[in-house]
Amino acid sequence: VDTLEPGSLKRKGGIKTESSTRRSKQPAYFIAELAHVVAMCDERLPFVTLATELTKRNIFHQGLQVEANATGLVLKLIQLPPPTPEIGQSQAWRALLKRLLSVSIRVYSKGNSKSWMVEFVFYSTPLSSTHPKEQGSRRPVYFQYDIGNVDTIARNVDSLLNDWSQIVHLYTIVHDLSEYLNLSSEKYNLSNIFSVKSYNYSKLVLCYGPDKGAMISVTWNATEKVFKLAFGANNNSLNAHSIIREQLECHLNRHRNLAQIVQLLHETYEPLISISKLPSIPQLGVYNARPQVPVQTFTIMPQSCTLIRIAYQGMYCLELRIRGAGLVSLRDGAYSRFDRSNVVDVFSPTQGLKAFLSKYVDESAVFRRRSQSEDDNPPSPISMEIEGGGFLGHHRGPQSPAQQREPGLRFNHPATPPSGSNPHTPASPHTSGMSQPQAHTSFGSSPATSFSPTSLSTNINPSPIPILPHPSPSNLVANSPLNPHVPSPGGLLSNASPGPVTNLPGHSPVSSFMPTGHMDGSPFPSSQSMASPAASNWPGSPSMPRPSPARPGQSPGNHPIMHSPQADHKTGSHLSRVLPQRSWAGAVPTLLTHEALETLCSPSLHPQGLPGPELAPLERFLGCVYMRRHLQRYVLNESYLTAISTNEPGVIHFKVAETLQCRIGLNPQHLQSLHLKITPLAEHKDVWSAEELQIIEKFFDTRAGAPPYKPNSLCGFCSMLNVPVNVLKDFVQIMRLDMMPGLVQQQGFKWSVQWMLRIPPSAIQLVPTGMAGILVYKNKILIFLQITRILGPQYPSNTDPPTLVLPLVYDTSTNITQLAEKRDAGPAPAVAAASQLLKHFSQYQSNHIECSLFPAVRELLMNLTLPSEPQQPSPAPGSVPQIQSPAMQMAQGQPGYQVSMPMNMMGPQ
Repeated sequence: VDTLEPGSLKRKGGIKTESSTRRSKQPAYFIAELAHVVAMCDERLPFVTLATELTKRNIFHQGLQVEANATGLVLKLIQLPPPTPEIGQSQAWRALLKRLLSVSIRVYSKGNSKSWMVEFVFYSTPLSSTHPKEQGSRRPVYFQYDIGNVDTIARNVDSLLNDWSQIVHLYTIVHDLSEYLNLSSEKYNLSNIFSVKSYNYSKLVLCYGPDKGAMISVTWNATEKVFKLAFGANNNSLNAHSIIREQLECHLNRHRNLAQIVQLLHETYEPLISISKLPSIPQLGVYNARPQVPVQTFTIMPQSCTLIRIAYQGMYCLELRIRGAGLVSLRDGAYSRFDRSNVVDVFSPTQGLKAFLSKYVDESAVFRRRSQSEDDNPPSPISMEIEGGGFLGHHRGPQSPAQQREPGLRFNHPATPPSGSNPHTPASPHTSGMSQPQAHTSFGSSPATSFSPTSLSTNINPSPIPILPHPSPSNLVANSPLNPHVPSPGGLLSNASPGPVTNLPGHSPVSSFMPTGHMDGSPFPSSQSMASPAASNWPGSPSMPRPSPARPGQSPGNHPIMHSPQADHKTGSHLSRVLPQRSWAGAVPTLLTHEALETLCSPSLHPQGLPGPELAPLERFLGCVYMRRHLQRYVLNESYLTAISTNEPGVIHFKVAETLQCRIGLNPQHLQSLHLKITPLAEHKDVWSAEELQIIEKFFDTRAGAPPYKPNSLCGFCSMLNVPVNVLKDFVQIMRLDMMPGLVQQQGFKWSVQWMLRIPPSAIQLVPTGMAGILVYKNKILIFLQITRILGPQYPSNTDPPTLVLPLVYDTSTNITQLAEKRDAGPAPAVAAASQLLKHFSQYQSNHIECSLFPAVRELLMNLTLPSEPQQPSPAPGSVPQIQSPAMQMAQGQPGYQVSMPMNMMGPQ
């Protein structure tokens, strides 16, 4: 109770207790029971609206329920519809419903926001993964959606059905894959090819490749209604399958068979890694008339999962077909697949491609992989197709795209082979007189379809056997040395399967490489390239006698089946063979191993150790062919160059102004570099020494015809030869200093010199960048030299020595060498110093008869001093006096020299 203090009006407060009823008193307008009802309605109304929408969609549920211990509300679904009627009738759908334990819908609150939380609970998975969180039997899957308002309920249900379709579609292909894995110990090799990293019913992640370092993620996109693939790698592995991602997605969406995708990933992993090493960076200077237009070096254009076209600088094209058993085939993509004499409009034929690829053919490896254990698997001419019954008979196991494309075009093998296909019967006079080179060109290597009315070699075994320890013999070519015992309808086995061939589950591995089609151009003489009896147009006609059957370990080089014009998958040629001099020889596919393809595409040093960057042998070859083609056009267009006819293929002969005769061709040993051979004409033999000619040849080999392959380098080199003899001899002296840096140091020069065959970006813009660096106009010759300081003041270790690009003009009428300068802008101090030094040299030169070009260059290399450098002490008695120009005596602190771009930025000029 409060009391009054004596003598004061202040009230002394005391402790007063209040009852509990008064402490919890609420406002008069608040009714607790009503608030409870409102809160309960607010919590239940979204569920009621959702349940109503589910009922409209014929999605059955158990109604709104209170969870155990009154922890919340839940709406449980009884059954969800299948995404498509076809899936609803499948075995995978029934298996999924057996694994589905419950579907619960709850409300998840966080702060003021609320969202639907849908929980799918499944019992285990058909695929055991290595993910640590996917080891138990209960596998919950969660999806979350915003509650929104009443208008968004329909959209929420649509999202729920889309996520359910994602689960169903992914499970259908996972279910089929699991059945293949269950029998892997008996029939399949899939378990050794890949492993399951994660499968949570909404996403599948597989690991494959060496050490299982490459990864692929498979998901279902409900919006586009297609499967989507994503590739990655771990453990510092490589994965180049993003190159054919669209093709793999199309294959998976068309056939819905993960076993085929896994097999495709396995078969294409190494070839794609190899071709991914080819550079695709755009280059400048590829077009001689428009050097500033960028051109992509290599362009990879996948046509299917196993067929890839590789374009080089937009001019040449290679067609790579990935086959089974570690083999690939390469051919010139400029030729039509249907008619090898027809060239497509976009690309140009690659001359010498067959000879180049033949140097990488390992016939022993190809033969070993093509004929594995034939004695253990005798071939049978009877089709082994399964039409129902057995394991997964309703979809006949994994099949290739061609098998499921047009079943109406499939022709079965005859149960009884024609009697004329016996290899021991005498040769028919009809087949010996037929014109075989024009037999089946319209079907060879066609991409249109894998089945044709005249092609039976692709009748593969569609049973669910992806890979056997030995190739299935059902597709061996009849009457071949690889199949000497069993006759077969050889008359209908002549055409190659035009479709993409790979070692897929359900395929016989032999079908990846044994379909034989017409191939023109045998590397053997006519006495050896007899027509293959398997390519006869007349079923039942007697075939020609064949050599003895192949024995294990025997070289395949003596078997006409591998070299005759009817062998579509020719394995190439030995180095000692005489290759066909036909323009379309490159159109014939050449079989290579994965190791050979890796060698072709991997950067390496030049086989002869020539200087230059590491490039892939394929890039060197194509670059040389590209340069040779432009040189041939340049010779025909320039008046001072006269072409000389020759019978040597791939060699260019021409004369330069009636003084020199040049022969330019590829190195016959490796075909990876251009080489020049110069011969003076009869009236000029006494003018040139052997050493001078060798310097010119070496300069061409290492600078003009070397990488980077820019046609303007060749144009500049040809212009270099079209000068008077005395000027060309001075050019040779400059080349000597360029290619022999040791001479520069021996003679005590301050600067080293490098000849610019193309205009570098750092040069004075007298000529557009990238054009030829040697110009001859009337009596004046313009050249560009780059000089680099090698002796003189010490520069910091983190800075490059000074480098200048000097445009020199030599006047043949006045014998004066001077620096070319722009009139509108004053030169840089360093260039001004060089110009002043040349002017002093031209005034005081003593020998006016001798060409002044090389002496002027030598004077620059010996005496040029930059204005930014400290003044050198006066020369000692007896030494060569240094010519000082007024520009060189400018006060210190002037702007420094003009530093040019290092030449390694543009490569050898």
